[in-house]
Amino acid sequence: MRNPLATNVENAERVFQAEVAKGRRLVQVGFMREFDPPHRKVKHAIAEGEIGQPILFRGTHYNISFGYDRHIDDAIVNSAIHDIHSARWLMGEEIASVYVQHVAAASKPNTCRLLVIHLTFRNGSLGVIEVNSDSGYGYEVNVEITGELGQIRITTLSNPIVRRSGNRRQSIETDWLTRFDTAYLKRNAILVPSSRHW
Repeated sequence: MRNPLATNVENAERVFQAEVAKGRRLVQVGFMREFDPPHRKVKHAIAEGEIGQPILFRGTHYNISFGYDRHIDDAIVNSAIHDIHSARWLMGEEIASVYVQHVAAASKPNTCRLLVIHLTFRNGSLGVIEVNSDSGYGYEVNVEITGELGQIRITTLSNPIVRRSGNRRQSIETDWLTRFDTAYLKRNAILVPSSRHW
């Protein structure tokens, strides 16, 4: 499921209560970054105190192109929502305030080519999320956490760096499924009972 659980809190609560009444998981929301090995390493380093108290989250989310002009609600609900979830999870804090800005596609004012979200967490820490819907080069998700004692950063490209003939190159994934296939498999292994057959 790529979209939110519901369009408002009341309906989401009804879905949740129906699942609780059944006594088993029925719904899966596609927040898979908690199961992504690089993201888990960042969370572990924070939990171990390696960088001290986190004070800044920075997330970048680049897409090669959607083939159509996106609107701001689509960019938030289908892309930035994953980065917002990552920010809350990695910082270990709830968000207190949000400020959103965007750049429209050329000559199309109601569209959203680039989205920037400024976050303030309840404890005063900050966050910045950048979502580029048309990077022109590939799919990339990066996270950087600044703490009181240091910084941790992951670039989540999985392809090797090749050095040859005076050049250095690294291939970039073209879509989210290639990048997060392991995370989805790990998430599903935890959420789906092993006795259930498909």
